Amino acid sequence: MSDGIVEIWNLKEMTRQRVKLADKGSCAQIFYNHDLQCLTVVIFNSHYSEDKHTSIFQIQLPSLQFKLVFTGNVVLSKNQQGAFLGRQINYVNKIEKDTFFNSAFKNSLERRLGHYDLFNHYIRIDNHKHFFALIGNPAEQHTHKELIEIEPEQGRVIDRYRIDPSQGHYMNLNAILSGDWFVFQAKIYNSNPTNRKYILFAINRLTKTTEWLTDLPTQVSAFCTSIHHHQIIASLTNGDVIIFDIVSGRLIQRLERSNQYGFPLSLARHNEILAIGYDDGTVEMLSL
Repeated sequence: MSDGIVEIWNLKEMTRQRVKLADKGSCAQIFYNHDLQCLTVVIFNSHYSEDKHTSIFQIQLPSLQFKLVFTGNVVLSKNQQGAFLGRQINYVNKIEKDTFFNSAFKNSLERRLGHYDLFNHYIRIDNHKHFFALIGNPAEQHTHKELIEIEPEQGRVIDRYRIDPSQGHYMNLNAILSGDWFVFQAKIYNSNPTNRKYILFAINRLTKTTEWLTDLPTQVSAFCTSIHHHQIIASLTNGDVIIFDIVSGRLIQRLERSNQYGFPLSLARHNEILAIGYDDGTVEMLSL
């Protein structure tokens, strides 16, 4: 929510509580840590001219007591152990280092992972042993995009996956890792804003090759895994939800939504229940 407020729901009792973390800013990211029984919340201040425009809070559950644990210019991804990678998003000084945090935001480690291009080169792949980050060559971004795999202890790059720009300059990438498959969505750059093209493609983690590529009617806003092996769920900005085979790219099911709630922002699945979060604050529950 805006104005530095986070709304927390108890789905069993269908009750909600609001926690005001800051005087201004929007909730850009939220993570749950089962071991620490807390939420990690990133509040993003839209005033880019300010020196530090992201604030990170931790909210203890169920007491809802909170504390500020970091201020800076980062966006987060989380690994299986509950540690975080904070990728630098300083809009002025683009040579600042990326930061690795433990689950309590202590013992931080700083490393310069590589060039980023603001919105084009940030990607989030959560809940795996290693971290992942998207980097590019600033002089030739359209031909030199790589996904790097990073071990969390020393911040060392242990593998690289080349993203083949066979369709053109990929922008606004979004991705998920399931088993040995990376699935990406991207917008193909075009100077004419009315002529937009969106694609979905998969890279095999073992062979590092692009195995399939297909067109999309619009952009993917979120991914999540399915209850079925080798299936991925994606929400589209037109409101539809699609389920597809991760190995072949075959569309299995399209759940057409009326888009009555606005823009779909996020997906979460618990067993056979799928939750879709919309930009107007609505959460819709579907049975798969």
